[in-house]
Amino acid sequence: MSIVQKGVTTSLAILIVITLVFGAMVWGLWPRGKTFEQVTGWRLPWDKGGSEVKQTSEDTSAGFINIKERLQIEDWITKNKLNQYGDPADTIYAGGSPLMDEATGKTMTRYEYLLKMHPNRPWKK
Repeated sequence: MSIVQKGVTTSLAILIVITLVFGAMVWGLWPRGKTFEQVTGWRLPWDKGGSEVKQTSEDTSAGFINIKERLQIEDWITKNKLNQYGDPADTIYAGGSPLMDEATGKTMTRYEYLLKMHPNRPWKK
């Protein structure tokens, strides 16, 4: 085997490993029970809607937010000069974060907090 062939073989092996790692990350981080459209806000051209996943109460009340809405939130935060939690920029939190209730020890995601504090979703207006 020549040096060029070894280089190509090595490059191909590295490409395969990177592809497998990326695929495993997508698989592991994908929200369970969610369609591509629910997560991204985009419909695949070949998806005719035959494999719909029923919307759960978690999607609406606990705050399932697809990527499109997450981008709207980030834009709303930037335009209104708010902190990362959608509160005035100079807000100070007990314990350093509003995401944990120190009395109960219960935590929530940033998006759950945003929906709790802004149920009318002002970023959609």
